[in-house]
Amino acid sequence: MKRFHISIVHIAASLVIALIIVIGGEKFPVWLSMEQIGEKVLRLMPRALALAVVLLPVVSIVFGQCLDDKLTVKGLWTNCKTILLPVALFYFMLAVYLPSESFISNLRDFDFTYQMLLPGQMLLAIVSMLVTTVLLSALRERVLRVAGTLMVGVDTAVYIQYMFLNRNLKLLDGEHIDWSKYTADILLSYLVWAVLLAGSALLAWRREQIWRRLRILLPVCLGGVQLVTLVVLLWTAPDKAYQMETCYMSSEEQYVVSGKDNIVMFILDAMDNSYIKELQASEPGTLAGLEDFTIYTDTCSVFDSTPTSITQMLTGMGFAVELTGEEWYRQAWGSERTKGFYTRLHEANYRVNGYSLSSDTPRNYEGWFDNYRSGEQDALSYYDVNRGSMCIEFCRLSLYRALPVGWKHWTHIEKLNFDDVVMEQDIACYDNEDYMNNLKLTVSGTDQNYLIVEHLMGTHAAGAGEELKESKYLLDMLREYVRQMKELGVYDDATIIVTADHGKHNDHDSKVAGTPVFLMKRKGESRDSFVYNRAPIYHEDIQATLLACAGLYDEERDGDLFGCPVFEIEEGVPRERSWYDRQYDIRYPQVRIMGTDIGFWTDCNVYYAYTYIGDTETLTHMVENGEYTQVYPMTDNKG
Repeated sequence: MKRFHISIVHIAASLVIALIIVIGGEKFPVWLSMEQIGEKVLRLMPRALALAVVLLPVVSIVFGQCLDDKLTVKGLWTNCKTILLPVALFYFMLAVYLPSESFISNLRDFDFTYQMLLPGQMLLAIVSMLVTTVLLSALRERVLRVAGTLMVGVDTAVYIQYMFLNRNLKLLDGEHIDWSKYTADILLSYLVWAVLLAGSALLAWRREQIWRRLRILLPVCLGGVQLVTLVVLLWTAPDKAYQMETCYMSSEEQYVVSGKDNIVMFILDAMDNSYIKELQASEPGTLAGLEDFTIYTDTCSVFDSTPTSITQMLTGMGFAVELTGEEWYRQAWGSERTKGFYTRLHEANYRVNGYSLSSDTPRNYEGWFDNYRSGEQDALSYYDVNRGSMCIEFCRLSLYRALPVGWKHWTHIEKLNFDDVVMEQDIACYDNEDYMNNLKLTVSGTDQNYLIVEHLMGTHAAGAGEELKESKYLLDMLREYVRQMKELGVYDDATIIVTADHGKHNDHDSKVAGTPVFLMKRKGESRDSFVYNRAPIYHEDIQATLLACAGLYDEERDGDLFGCPVFEIEEGVPRERSWYDRQYDIRYPQVRIMGTDIGFWTDCNVYYAYTYIGDTETLTHMVENGEYTQVYPMTDNKG
């Protein structure tokens, strides 16, 4: 019977250690939910079980004790008391104190509150402390003594590391760290850690009575200092740490159209014009039911990324690479052009609704979009918190601060990403299938006209070779939208534009020129067959086109400010256009993510500008041959 219980303890310990080793070697992206993390852990279980079998003999030796000795409840409790304080201090520092201090000191980098952070970190600290304490308490007496000694030494070393030894580092400033420049700091850090660990062991060996007192006094003192510091930090923290202004785009009217005039613009993410051409060539009936639409075949976006492209489409903001991201978005949404555009629509009795728009922050849409909502409220009641991702990122941040300088690069601090740890609950349908499944249009009870800007996933998430299949699905969705508008009697007076924020991304695997799809059916248009138009249109034409569709465009007054509507641009007329392609160029320094001090994004640091006079084939040739006209180093990554 005793032997059976001992085997269970050994097996459990082996399995826990094996899981820690296996999971530690895996990558867990920040966007994984707790459920997805659980599924991944289950998939790793066979590997962990195999490793546990290998570890079992070693664990049996290390934990080899009799039930009558240390594995009784009383014996375990005695050992727990011996090891509890240093273990508790270790996890308090890593899981609670350092994340809390990092959060309070860098509030502008986090779009969530302390109430969202604390529960997950506390749970992590408590569970880790209990598991570690129980496992260590089952060790042989000699091994336990060594573990306790090392634990106190590590606690002291971690405290000294983040308090004093990190000072020469550019901590959390978003710049790349060249570790070769920190040789002296690395050696000093190793020396301090070695002295503290060796000193703890020596003191425990030669002065046991003193050490027994010190192993209690030291964790209590260090923990007390940090606890008092944390209380002061939380007490003096600004209101932003605990309250956030909830601003979002309400999805309440996503499927509501006007009983009068409607202008509906679908922005299908990454849907390229080439997909329509390929579908028409392979399946000529692809566009059946959409005969009223004009298909523009010579298109060009300004940017190749979603936030900047959508902002440019809706505000007309130019390139301006010299501006930081925050200043660029501020100028875009605060310009006289933006004010004039949306004011004119509102004065013409248009209600402007936007869904799943991406432009830095929803606060940009205040005053311009009618489904914008804001208000002070308990953020916990409005946001879903991905606590697994939050814990992973803050633990990585804590380890970066706590580890010796020579080990810090293991944390991959440049990969920090807090963008997806909280999600709004009231969000519009963005996924193509979700949108299609919920598509049931109703007519508004007001007498307002509607301008609807609908941003959907498009072909962005389609796997390699699946883009045409997804494009067909999107065209089916468009047909269903048209059918329902006809059924409601609002189709004839509607303008429908189908475009994309950008086309295919140009990357190292496939050199392509992103040319966004552009289909358009104007108010009152009806024909037996769709038409192709090779006019050289540009995303700079979007605002002029929308104003013209609303009957608000005046060529003499608006030509210089808003440009020309796409349907007034003649085919064959030479036109200079520029496409700004985000890329990474090793010749230029890395840049920070817009508005942050924590982490940096290495995926892109320059814009390659392709300025050309010609058509889609001209741009394609330039991109395929790397014939960019200018390189613009980024100020920061605008997204």
